Amino acid sequence: MPQVSVVIVNWNGLAFLPACLESLSACGTPVEIIVVDNGSTDGSVEYLRQRPEIVLISNATNTGYAPANNAGIERSTGEFVLLLNNDTRVAPGFLEPLLKVMATSADVGACQCKMLSYDPPYRIDAYGSYLLRTGFLYHLRYGKPDLPAEAPFEIFAAKGAAMLIRAAVLRQVGSFDPDFFAYLEDSDLSWRIWLGGWRVLCVPQSVVYHRAGATASRLPNAFVTFHSFKNRTCMLLKNLSAPSAWRILPVHLALNLGLIAMELIRGRGGAARAVAAALNWNRRHLRTTLRKRRDIQQRIRRVPDRRLLPRITRRVRPAYYWYLLTGGLDRFTE
Repeated sequence: MPQVSVVIVNWNGLAFLPACLESLSACGTPVEIIVVDNGSTDGSVEYLRQRPEIVLISNATNTGYAPANNAGIERSTGEFVLLLNNDTRVAPGFLEPLLKVMATSADVGACQCKMLSYDPPYRIDAYGSYLLRTGFLYHLRYGKPDLPAEAPFEIFAAKGAAMLIRAAVLRQVGSFDPDFFAYLEDSDLSWRIWLGGWRVLCVPQSVVYHRAGATASRLPNAFVTFHSFKNRTCMLLKNLSAPSAWRILPVHLALNLGLIAMELIRGRGGAARAVAAALNWNRRHLRTTLRKRRDIQQRIRRVPDRRLLPRITRRVRPAYYWYLLTGGLDRFTE
């Protein structure tokens, strides 16, 4: 049995796959590589079939990032599962620090690499996220210059673009929510890992380079907005305790409504309609979401929010929300 199974989801990513796969081959650790292709039409499948060392799952259509990862996880045989985006390049030896943390800290369920921009000058693409009391996420040091590696530290949510998870943890808390399609599925899974009594860490000694937005840039803005806002609200409905939900959800919904009004004032009707559609989706699917919530709260949860929230939440200046929602997060300063 391999120690690590790498799951890569691909959708028309032939331009990125060779560099990603070659860097994995040179990383210094033997791994099982599973590529789930989501109905690519750019020759990706033909390219992957020429590499017999790769386990290929070929979907006829784009089933979504979350369901495709789940298919790869189900096929995996390793003690650990590494979720890796196809638009990444791993640094030599990147797995060793992650595996060392897993070996020495039995309560760590998942960890993420330090993710840097693909090309110099290197800036932080992902360094871990924390939950805000509004239901939005604080992305630590996003867009800031790289810094010397520090010791591993706790984060709320790992970035699914380079996230190592114990297979045993996935069997306990489940994989990605297939209804998420794409976006925030990694935060939702990280939350369930915390609720299950495990910790989630960022391991800065492990480095992965990421072409941020390489796939999202090929999608309509309204698509990204809809799924991001839909999944964020659904995540809160499922994972917060009842008292926490009564405190956080009204604020979160008010911010969503305020954003709709702001986008209409700015003449961005498409963005406003996408946020409104996300709220409406959660209204229409509330019964299904509540069934998932019961399973999480009754079967998975082992840690009360009074102990968990102080570890996974942060406070930020109000200006953070402006930068977050208008696309200038790299300009935010603490």
